[in-house]
Amino acid sequence: SLNRLLTSMEVNAPEAFQRIFQRVGIDTDGGVITVLDNNGNKLRGDDAWLFIQRDVRLYGAFIQAGFEPSLVREQVRMANDLYVQPALNFKLDVTVGGIRISIPRLRDVITSEGALTAAIALGINQGVGGMSRLFATSIGNVAARSGLSTMQSLPNINERAVIQDIAANSADSRVIDRINGVLNSAMSFA
Repeated sequence: SLNRLLTSMEVNAPEAFQRIFQRVGIDTDGGVITVLDNNGNKLRGDDAWLFIQRDVRLYGAFIQAGFEPSLVREQVRMANDLYVQPALNFKLDVTVGGIRISIPRLRDVITSEGALTAAIALGINQGVGGMSRLFATSIGNVAARSGLSTMQSLPNINERAVIQDIAANSADSRVIDRINGVLNSAMSFA
């Protein structure tokens, strides 16, 4: 996704991209990151990323990009394209007491600020497929305990309970930490 982000920045904010990234030798070529090493050799792809990770002087470009409005706009746009929309529009197959329910889009059932934040955070961390498996299982668990067994009834689910179920049934500390961060925030689950 960083290759896509930098390519998008170069295409949609070329002046800022040149001033911040190309100036220090970071560029893109055909959608792949490139960087000039200390000897002026052009590294591509994974070799370029590994070089950037080891060269502290290049970190500044990424930090500066967080303060340049045109590049921030690209970061938000790409986050929306890569994580937010895929997470919110992912189709779920939920099993409730042996009954399979097909949910056209996650956001047809999950609508609260807290639960949507958890879905996006898990989509970024676990991938949309991993996020959807966690939500499908927990929606099924909470729906069964609540007597909700139709697509029409699922929008009435207790979204906080779904998020709590994800945390309670995960062995992955990254999932638990993200979910607990949402649960301990002031976000609404209504």
